[in-house]
Amino acid sequence: MTKGARLIYGYNDKENMIPCVYTGEYRITTEGGVLITAEVLPEGNGKIIADITLFRPMKVYTTYEQAADRMQAGCDTRTEVEWMKYYRRYVDKAEYTDFEDWLTDMVSSGNLVEEK
Repeated sequence: MTKGARLIYGYNDKENMIPCVYTGEYRITTEGGVLITAEVLPEGNGKIIADITLFRPMKVYTTYEQAADRMQAGCDTRTEVEWMKYYRRYVDKAEYTDFEDWLTDMVSSGNLVEEK
C-alpha cells in the first residue's frame, strides 16, 4: 500500500463505510498485526488507526450516460461511496433492494465501468 492510496474503512458495513486516504504511517503490533493510519475524507475530518484488514482500496466507477442528479449527459466518475449516496437517493428500492445488487447490475450491463 502506498502513501496517498484511497481506502474504505469498514467496507463490510455499507451504511457506515468511511472514505479515507492512507497517510503512510503504520506499526506492527506485538501479535504480528499491522495497524495503519488513514485520514478521513474530506481531509481534516480526523484520522483512523486500525488493523489493515479493516480497510480495502476504494473503487471508482464511471458512467457515460446521464445520471439522475446531473443536468447534462457525459462522463461522470465517482467513488463507490458517492455511488452509494446516489443509490440511496435515486434508485428504486422495489427494483434494487440492495446497493451491491444494483452496483453489480450496473457494472455487468455496462452502465458503470470500474476504473483500474
